[in-house]
Amino acid sequence: MQKKVIFLGLFTLTLIYLYLNIINLSFLLRGDETRNYKDANAITSRNFGKNWNFSTHVIKPIVLSTTICGSSRIEEAITMMKSAVAMSHMPLHFIIMISEDINLLVMEKLSHIQLAAMTTVTYEIHLITYPTTVTTAEWVEMFKCGSTQRLFLGSALPHVDALIYCDIDLIFLRPVEELWQHLEVMSENQSIAMSRNAVTEGTGWYPSHSLHPFFSTTGLNAGVMLLNLTRYRYQDLEGRVVTIYANYKNTLKYGDQDILNILLHNQTGLVKVLPCAWNFRTDFCDDANRCLDAEKHGVGGLHGNRKMFYRWKIEPLFFEIYESFRKFDLGTSFHEQVRAHLEKTLKEVAEERTTRFGRFKCNKLYQIFLVGLRNEANKSGY
Repeated sequence: MQKKVIFLGLFTLTLIYLYLNIINLSFLLRGDETRNYKDANAITSRNFGKNWNFSTHVIKPIVLSTTICGSSRIEEAITMMKSAVAMSHMPLHFIIMISEDINLLVMEKLSHIQLAAMTTVTYEIHLITYPTTVTTAEWVEMFKCGSTQRLFLGSALPHVDALIYCDIDLIFLRPVEELWQHLEVMSENQSIAMSRNAVTEGTGWYPSHSLHPFFSTTGLNAGVMLLNLTRYRYQDLEGRVVTIYANYKNTLKYGDQDILNILLHNQTGLVKVLPCAWNFRTDFCDDANRCLDAEKHGVGGLHGNRKMFYRWKIEPLFFEIYESFRKFDLGTSFHEQVRAHLEKTLKEVAEERTTRFGRFKCNKLYQIFLVGLRNEANKSGY
């Protein structure tokens, strides 16, 4: 009996060994290449720098970055990343900037995503880091913990050429590669792409309340950004934002976003304006501030700022969409778990809830949240 147990144990270990080696071999057969990037703030890297080779066509991953500060925000960030994986047909590489106390928790969650998505997801994790020329404690707590990290990604990630940076309170409702394509059409001077804070000229928070200069007549929102970090470094934009903070720090309300608006108000050639559909907020459900791009092509990125993903009594559609992706298990049927559920739920919510006291203003537009999901269903034959 004892010999049988030992034999079964050895047999199991052999199978595990062969499985791991087959995975490594499959990486080599696809032409994957691991770049061992190391610095004082790098915690771990899983297969960064992969190229997926299909015949003679080389597909490089879309790079998506975010910042997680504290364990209470991990689930929200993971939900955002799950939506990116579910709505993408391209390999994704996540770069996560984190506070020191959550590295093991984040690694565990990312490993689950990587396993469920098979070989289409890679990641690296770094500690939130700032240049030695600034006071870290002052910058890290500005506006929201770690939000100013996006201003210093050029120096924090010297090995990265370009990336999408988004807040963790975002859900992708269209393929991420559609957003990534905007990098390809940026001019040779543009290092940043952001959407306007309001659609209608002269409306929104900035014209009414800002005590400092801002972009155009509406200001820009930093919830979703494209960054060409090679140009960003060449233009020394980090040095400029440090100077801006020294001159305007007593007038800043939204920290990093305000600094970017000040930077770009008279440097408009540095920024490409993204369609509002990629940073869709409840503000765009107002009749006076409608996002026509989202109404035509569907919402691309749903931004639950002001905690809208948790405020069912104010905007139930945002709540229902977030909950569907939060509960979604990668590796199961996306169309059955998420799309079909939202088709039914959003219609019911929109029909049942009134617009009393100005609430539930997005209900009348519920169809625009389903466009991307329906398009993906059609491609998959559903």
